[in-house]
Amino acid sequence: MLLVLLIGSVEAKDLRERIGIGVWQAVEPGMEGGSLTHLSLRYGLPAAKPTLNLMLELDGGFRMNATDGLSGYGGGLRFLFGAAVEDNMNLYLSLYTGYQHDYGGWGALRLLPMLSTEFFPFGLDNLGFSVDWGVRIDIGTELIIATEPAVGVRYYF
Repeated sequence: MLLVLLIGSVEAKDLRERIGIGVWQAVEPGMEGGSLTHLSLRYGLPAAKPTLNLMLELDGGFRMNATDGLSGYGGGLRFLFGAAVEDNMNLYLSLYTGYQHDYGGWGALRLLPMLSTEFFPFGLDNLGFSVDWGVRIDIGTELIIATEPAVGVRYYF
């Protein structure tokens, strides 16, 4: 209780014009060889107010296996709009669009609208952990619609 009184007010993370580098992992059950881990580069777009969080993320990754070598790759672009700001947490509505290819024989355009949250543990102001949930829409030789959870971690400079 004393700690809460001494801290005072805590603001949401102001990520304007900051760059975050880390990883982002979607959880895709049934994906042959597992889902891809993507390297993530996120940039906070300039905005008039610190509570207006607009983010642009570029990511990409590949998967290797011991027998076949390269077994899949993918990448895309995601736009995040700050829907709410809380103490040490930002809540986003996001839209990811990209391409996924698996050497099992399919390639698809991927659309992924998501609800995303990024939280910053007390005392680690530059380290963000994200949890995302959305609907994956793969448009390829067949249409696949499924829910998709994802997790990530980024360090902001």
